[in-house]
Amino acid sequence: MQQDLFFLCALVIVLMPNTPGVANEPELRRLPPVNAESVGTPSTWPILSTPPIPSVSSTLPAVPTPSGDPATKKTEPGKPTATGMDAKNKDVVTEKDKDVLDAESIELPDGVQEDLTWYEWVLPNHWYIPKPWDATFELGIDATDGNSETLTFRTGADFKRKIDWSDLRIDVNYVRGSANRVETKNHAQLGVHHDWLFKDSRWSLFGVARVDYDQFRAFDARLTLNSGAGYRFIDKDATTFKGRAGAGTSREFNGPNDRWEPEAVFGIDFDHKLSERQKIRAVVDYFPNWYDFNDYRMRSKFEWQVLLDKATNMNLKLRIVDRYDSTPYDRRPNDLDYSLLLLWEL
Repeated sequence: MQQDLFFLCALVIVLMPNTPGVANEPELRRLPPVNAESVGTPSTWPILSTPPIPSVSSTLPAVPTPSGDPATKKTEPGKPTATGMDAKNKDVVTEKDKDVLDAESIELPDGVQEDLTWYEWVLPNHWYIPKPWDATFELGIDATDGNSETLTFRTGADFKRKIDWSDLRIDVNYVRGSANRVETKNHAQLGVHHDWLFKDSRWSLFGVARVDYDQFRAFDARLTLNSGAGYRFIDKDATTFKGRAGAGTSREFNGPNDRWEPEAVFGIDFDHKLSERQKIRAVVDYFPNWYDFNDYRMRSKFEWQVLLDKATNMNLKLRIVDRYDSTPYDRRPNDLDYSLLLLWEL
């Protein structure tokens, strides 16, 4: 009986499962029981052998960085990099942030102020014209009151752009006047003149389009189109003198001669800078009818410009314009218009 009991206890001990974390880890040696005799000194303690821990930097993906960014710092060897989540949050930029960054990175052109007062918006010297364009704006008013009441308002603008192969000029003018509250003048002109330049040559080709409106003429509006060749006789920084010749056509709408008429064109342009503050300009255009040279039109213009204030680019401008038509249809053939205006160079 005792033998059977002993055999049963031995069988239970053999079949008993091992304790987790102790018998299943053969590489870890158990420490001896903690008591005064078995603790000993640190030099006699048993060494625990553990599996090697992989490096953090070797298990994490590399954080992408923009190439060529001077603000990007390289990770030193041996130091762990940021986690993928941190790198993602660092590089995420919302659309709202992009708008803010774009607005802050805008550079204003030279001479343009970021904030202007209300009266600075009105002053022409604060207006911005992109390069290579040059522009001028002019304004003039004259009036009388008393035994007679007169009022004349004039305004206009010139736009110029000159590059290697092109010389473009656009001009617009408007005049309106009254005497004793009765309208006496109301006319406007719009002209576009383009020269195609040749490199290392004084020759050029030109094209001109002009619209003339005059309420006191026998027609409502006249459209003139012509083209041809031009030659620069003098081409210096201070003086320019050129001539041109060509052909074209014109039409007077809602007038006695409301049809297209072929005509030739001859003209000269003269520009001269008298000093640092003064310059003059003269233009003469002659338009004879191809079938009858006694039927012609002529337009002459003279301008003298004086710089008054360099800080605001304000000038004083004297202009004399004469328009002649050999077929006035019961009207006077000459219209002479002279004015003294304030002009701003933009």
